[in-house]
Amino acid sequence: MSSYKSLEYGLFCTKHYKIMILDHISKKSYSYANEIWFRLVIKIPGRKNKVIVSDRYYLGNIRVIKKFKLSITENYINMLSKMGEVKVLEWWKNSGLTLKHSPPLRYPEYALDLASEHNQVEVLEWFLRSKCKLNYSENALNYASEKGHINVLEWWKNSGLRLKYTEKALELAIKKCNVKVLQWWENSKLKIKCDWYGSFTIFNENLHNRINILEWFIKLRGKKKLKELYYDIDLQLASKYGNIDLLNWWKNSGLKLKCRKNAIDLASINCHINVLDWWKESGLKLKYSKKPLNCASSTGNINVLNWWKESGLELKYTEDALDNASFHGYIDVLNWWKESGLELKYTSSALDDASFHGYIDVLNWWKESGLELKCTSSALDDASFHGYIDVLNWWKESGLELKYTSSALEDASFHGYIDVLNWWKESGLELTYTEDTLSNASKNGNIDVLNWWKESELPMIYDEDEILNDLFFADTTNTDVIDWWANYGVKLKLSQHNFDNILRKLINDSNINLLNWLNTNGLKLYNQCNIIPYIASIYRKIDVLDWWKTSGLPLEYSYNILYDTSRECQIDVLEWWKNSGLPLKCPGDILDTLSTLKHVKVLEWWKNSGLPLVYSDDAMDNASSKGRVRILEWWKNSGLELKYSKRSLNIASKNGHINVLNWWKNSGLPLKYTNDAIYNASSKNHTNVLEWWKLFGLEATNININEKSEKEPEPESESEPETETESESESETEKESESEDD
Repeated sequence: MSSYKSLEYGLFCTKHYKIMILDHISKKSYSYANEIWFRLVIKIPGRKNKVIVSDRYYLGNIRVIKKFKLSITENYINMLSKMGEVKVLEWWKNSGLTLKHSPPLRYPEYALDLASEHNQVEVLEWFLRSKCKLNYSENALNYASEKGHINVLEWWKNSGLRLKYTEKALELAIKKCNVKVLQWWENSKLKIKCDWYGSFTIFNENLHNRINILEWFIKLRGKKKLKELYYDIDLQLASKYGNIDLLNWWKNSGLKLKCRKNAIDLASINCHINVLDWWKESGLKLKYSKKPLNCASSTGNINVLNWWKESGLELKYTEDALDNASFHGYIDVLNWWKESGLELKYTSSALDDASFHGYIDVLNWWKESGLELKCTSSALDDASFHGYIDVLNWWKESGLELKYTSSALEDASFHGYIDVLNWWKESGLELTYTEDTLSNASKNGNIDVLNWWKESELPMIYDEDEILNDLFFADTTNTDVIDWWANYGVKLKLSQHNFDNILRKLINDSNINLLNWLNTNGLKLYNQCNIIPYIASIYRKIDVLDWWKTSGLPLEYSYNILYDTSRECQIDVLEWWKNSGLPLKCPGDILDTLSTLKHVKVLEWWKNSGLPLVYSDDAMDNASSKGRVRILEWWKNSGLELKYSKRSLNIASKNGHINVLNWWKNSGLPLKYTNDAIYNASSKNHTNVLEWWKLFGLEATNININEKSEKEPEPESESEPETETESESESETEKESESEDD
């Protein structure tokens, strides 16, 4: 037995393979991924989210195909071609089975493409021997080139078939740096299609064999054509990954090279000193930005800093160099800058960020540096946010001006840092805080903080009108905090609007504890007798309904509860209400409404509920209007009195539902209709419907479609935008079956 998660088409996922429900195997469109195994999944009645799982079966096994009568579709043949299952393909060919939904004597479009991509030469040979019309695209040769399957390329060349390929064949081989494939194309004497410039400038970080690719190009096209390929992406990537050989190759190519600033920046960022030396000795005019020194300081690369200082080149940098060194706690980088003799640039972020991370050693470095100290209120605010008492003490003892805002106490209260609150109280500093201080403590459930403020003899600042609303909408609402405020003397008052929103949140969260608190603390849940059961039913919260039933509050139901839960196919909720002990009544039009939808299970529930059922002609008329053949079939087999009118066939004709007309014709039931059936079909130009009626024996004679009929046609709203046609009726029935089983 295994838990499962239901997905569309009945597909189940596990760690090693995918599972399909047996009923849906023939409908499943086999993808090209590794969906080659399946298991049978049996749902256990009465055991929610539990199933029994069988042994696994291989989709490429002939006995499995026969046993489960799997439909042979195009995607299924594609999968067999990809997996190299020649024996299964031969069995299928000799079986006389045709491809479902495909023309005869034609193979799937992607079968040969997939066989080529996955190096299945035997499959290609099988298709060639079959002497049926072969379908394939440019992807066959393109993907074989990308994957390096030279034997597949050779097969296609010798197959006698028309060869299809695009510029992508060489482009993909170049991108993969596959010299052997490129040499095959050169030796094949086939016309080479390639956007040379575009192919060679593809941003490809795989530089392995790049030089061999360039040499191959020179051999094929000549060295003079090399300038067509030149693009500085090679120089940038070689600099980024430290590939001196590629840099030297381009230097010796005879082309005039240019230095882009990204090349030197990338070499510095990735700490390739040898590449920096290469560029310096290249004799080219060097271009670079402020990133090298800034990034070296940020990553702690002293070697790169030393190289630049000794290079004799102009040094470019910003305040980010020292600021980032402080942010990351690199004392050695700070010392390097101080001893460098260079102008020291920095902002208040240096000290602020050191405080944020709790770097006492960085703070001490700055204090002892003799440099001007710059800071903002973020230093103390952030230290309070993280609970860094040692940082707060450092600032107090520093003799520097202390800057801070109300965020210091607000954040400490939110996180429950009693020691930080004590520090501020004993600091002798003027305390700054707002009503958000106590609100934050309440939202986070910090009763210790609330008690601290109560006993601190400091002014308690809060908004009585908002405090309770804030509590109920907090992520961590608990009744202890609400009790604390009630005992403190805050009146528990809520606006009706907020109260409704609170109830919805508590019900959706199944917060039984807080609902019970509201009920026992005089917030008049008695007046919500209709609202709460309705919301709980719509949200499918059986636990809330159970709580309400035992709460001592009046249990009532409404028309809307049964109507809306039926529309949402919430059978478990309907079952709860049925077992509630209340005298339920079937809403007058619920069966009529359900017949316009696809909810066979809900109709079945109402039939078996034991309650008196109320319905009208609209039930089967509506099903006909919407093209619901499965609903009509349910009514026919329900054993209930069948009620319908002439509207069933009339509106089905108007909406073009051939499948519905066929159902009525084959149902054995008395057919009711008027000339409006033909009039409506004519007005909508449903020629297939007119032909159906003609075959049925009713022709559009003596009917002027430009004149009104004896009876006005039904309004447009009766028709759905998305309806099934005659050719789609079978598949629509299958889709309805799937969606109703969900």
